[in-house]
Amino acid sequence: MTPRRIRAIFLLIQLFWMMQSDASVVITGTRVIYPLSSASVTVRLTNEGSQPSLVQAWADSGDGNAAPNESKAPFIVTPPVFRMEPQAGQTLRLTLTDSGLPKDRESIFWLNVLDIPPKPSANIGNYLQMAVRTRIKIFVRPENLTLTMSEAASKMQWIAGSGRQLTILNPGPYYFSLNGISPDADKTHPPTPISAMVSPYSSVRLRSPLNLPAGQTLDVTYINDYGGTSRATISGTTR
Repeated sequence: MTPRRIRAIFLLIQLFWMMQSDASVVITGTRVIYPLSSASVTVRLTNEGSQPSLVQAWADSGDGNAAPNESKAPFIVTPPVFRMEPQAGQTLRLTLTDSGLPKDRESIFWLNVLDIPPKPSANIGNYLQMAVRTRIKIFVRPENLTLTMSEAASKMQWIAGSGRQLTILNPGPYYFSLNGISPDADKTHPPTPISAMVSPYSSVRLRSPLNLPAGQTLDVTYINDYGGTSRATISGTTR
């Protein structure tokens, strides 16, 4: 196929199809911290677009492909469906329906917000309309945890595996979303990016982007309650 024909096909696609894919509805914050004893918590949404949007909101327990009516998450999200005018705000209320969640560690769920844009007002023929979903974590946190998040982060350890395999051990009650790693001695360069989440009292194995000698201390960065990045120095172990 010649370059001229490729350009012609591309122009035809542009003429006959219009794609709307920008997410206008924005969630305030990148995660929800839900105290286990709370009756409910609220989450703020804003429609930053110039058009109204139809919004659907629901929680899930980890299956991002499950339909809202198939969700097993123990939450009621209200309102579940609503219209948002441009530049307007809306408050979601999350209510936990299961009082039997663990009291010695965090539990994790996800909040979904589906932004459905309006149909074009003009008669433009064929078009492709895309809904955009935003999905953020909900951490249900018991109040009686004996460690703060930063204290628990410093108690993590790491084990060097074969090749560049690396295991992070988390002996504490919090989930940690890890996003960077660097040798403790290197304070001049930014951490090398990684992407991993380690569960409470568990471990996660990943491929290290660095060649790390066994036993040395490392700096890891993780996403804190405010969506920012915090740093912890963790020690190596051979167990």
